[in-house]
Amino acid sequence: MENISNPIALPGITYDSTQKLEELLKTNHAFHIYFDGIKHNHIAHNLIANYTLGASPEELQAVFDKHNKIQKPLLALNFDDPIHALGDPVTFAAHMGDGTYYSDYLAFFDHEIEKNGAYATFQTYYCGNGIIGAKMRFQSLSGVLHGLIHVGYGLETGHTLLMSEGLALCAVEHGDFDCTTATFTGVLFNRFDDEVHRDTPSASLLDVFQELHESKDILAPGSKINYTHDMALIGSADKSPIIEAICSKWQVKADAADIKDKLNELLSLSFHLYATTMHEYPAPHFDFFLMHALTSGYFIPLILSHIPTLELQATMLKVCCRWFAVCYIMTGLPEIHSHWLSQPIATPTTTSTFSWSDIIQHANKDGDAHVAKVIRSLIKLDILYGKEKQENPFLKVAQMTIGFRKLQDDDIKFAWLMTGIGYEK
Repeated sequence: MENISNPIALPGITYDSTQKLEELLKTNHAFHIYFDGIKHNHIAHNLIANYTLGASPEELQAVFDKHNKIQKPLLALNFDDPIHALGDPVTFAAHMGDGTYYSDYLAFFDHEIEKNGAYATFQTYYCGNGIIGAKMRFQSLSGVLHGLIHVGYGLETGHTLLMSEGLALCAVEHGDFDCTTATFTGVLFNRFDDEVHRDTPSASLLDVFQELHESKDILAPGSKINYTHDMALIGSADKSPIIEAICSKWQVKADAADIKDKLNELLSLSFHLYATTMHEYPAPHFDFFLMHALTSGYFIPLILSHIPTLELQATMLKVCCRWFAVCYIMTGLPEIHSHWLSQPIATPTTTSTFSWSDIIQHANKDGDAHVAKVIRSLIKLDILYGKEKQENPFLKVAQMTIGFRKLQDDDIKFAWLMTGIGYEK
């Protein structure tokens, strides 16, 4: 089996596509990480995903042209000398979580990475033992895991601009929760010993999420997602202890063998959350937020492979479990239909006959910001686990994803359900 932390490597990457990618990443580095207030600049994510799937220079340029019009220029610096100012840990910590300081942190990390390298800078700031490291990790998971995903691209490629952007985003992303109230953040900030079930075997992740599914009292009142309100309720002193009590039943030891087993289990969960929660099988309609669980899962092995201690690796797995739980609750606790994966595929399109080559060609031409990333994540899972079952679920779900897109009248419409798949009737 391929090393689980290796990025995928497919044929089709050329000198010309590499030069085009480098040109576009440099142009994108001059954009703000946010547009429209809090929405994230995805251009680098899209470019890398399509590039690794063998996109041509023309296809890469089309990706950039589609998404660059909505981007914003970098904000003016707050500090005259951000490299000196943010070199002070007190000043660095004081402005974390404030998106208006992104340009300052970007300049700081550009300098740090030029001096020390991308991987060393990641370990110093993201993997640190103090409050800065803990907040970087916490904020990387906020905003639907975008910071984790962006530093993951930096680790995958070793590209200095991507790593600088990712670390700067982790520094300024506003936390989704008040960490003094949201009980399930305690494992990240080492506020308590979370192994309350140390004398009993670990529950499976699917069992944990089945228990969450049955705990309807943790849902926010309403019939669709209200992000700000839902996060406030999930992180409240009333609801968050219930979530922590359930999630803590999934235990991870600071042991290499257990970490490997639990990582495999977490990746399986990320696939189930995307693939088996559709509103009405076999009508392929996938949830926007649970889709991010799948695409972030691509990077969790990469990130763990660069975390220097088993203790922190185990902690990150437990934390990712809790953030997947947050996404699951926010989307209305949809039922996880694992049995769907063993059923013959049935879609209203002809994509059930598509090969991986067909799927990749469609993904590279799709105008949506997430399709290529989803397909790449499914390819990675197929490489790791596709030979284990006669009925290949990863190819099946990739076929359904492309079929789902072909149901759209055009690429302007939203491809993903944004209101919470669990609320659909």
